[in-house]
Amino acid sequence: RPADLGPSLGAEMPATRSSSSARRRSTRALSPPASPGAASVPAAVLSPEETSSVSHAAAPAPAPREQAHDSEGPTAFVVLTTYFAYAMLVLMGHIRDFLGRMAGSRYRVLNGVKGYAPLLQDWENFYTRRLYHRIQDCWNRPIKGPPFSATMEVIDRRPVPRTYQLEPTEKSGKFLNLGSYNYLGFADDWVESCRGAVMKAVDQFSVSSCSSAVDIGLTSLQAELEANVAAFLGKDAAIVYSMGYGTNAASIPALMGP
Repeated sequence: RPADLGPSLGAEMPATRSSSSARRRSTRALSPPASPGAASVPAAVLSPEETSSVSHAAAPAPAPREQAHDSEGPTAFVVLTTYFAYAMLVLMGHIRDFLGRMAGSRYRVLNGVKGYAPLLQDWENFYTRRLYHRIQDCWNRPIKGPPFSATMEVIDRRPVPRTYQLEPTEKSGKFLNLGSYNYLGFADDWVESCRGAVMKAVDQFSVSSCSSAVDIGLTSLQAELEANVAAFLGKDAAIVYSMGYGTNAASIPALMGP
C-alpha cells in the first residue's frame, strides 16, 4: 500500500544517492579527458542515446578522401567532329567509286580486266583506295642524306597521273627526326666522336652476338653492364636486352610459363 511504502522508500533514498554519487565519481575517473571544444557532460547522467550523440558530436570530422582523377579523354566536340569527318570521307569515297565506274578509274578493281577474274572486290580495298591513298604522302617518305639525331632531309613526292603511285621530285625539306635509333648522335660524326672505340670493340667482340646467352651470346661487356645495373638498382642480378621487342618476347614467356 502507498502508506506502507513511504517510510521504506525514505529510508533507502540516502543509500541510493550515495551509490549513484560513487558511480558518477568512478565514471569521471575512468573517462578520458575531453577534447577541446567537446561538451563536458558526465556519461553517467546521460542515456545511451544521448551518450552516442555527444560522442559523435565531439569526434573530429574525418579528413576528406582524395578522389582518383581519371585521365581526361577527348571532349564531345572532338569526338563528334572526328566521326563526322570520317563519315564524310567514307561518303565521298563511295561517290568517287560510283563516278569511277561510269567514267573510268585508275583502280582496276573498279574497271575490271576483260578475261580475268577480279583480284579483289571493290569493298575489300575501299579503305586503302579512298582513305589511305588520299594521305599516303605522310608515310614511307624517302630521305636524302644521313639521318641525323635531330633533323633529316626528306624528299618531296608528287602523284603520277592516272595511277596511285608517287614519284620523287627534286625538292626536299628539313624535318625533325622522331623515328631513329640515333639517340646520342653517334651516327652524325661517328668518325670523329667514337670511331676508335667502335673499331676496337669490333675487333675484340665482333659485330654481333648472334646466339643466346646460354650458348656463346654473352660477352664480358654485357656481364659487366648487367652487374653495374643490378648494383645501381640494389638487386641481386639484372638482365639487359638490346631492344624492347626482345624484352617482351623473351622475358614474358619465361615469367608466365605454360
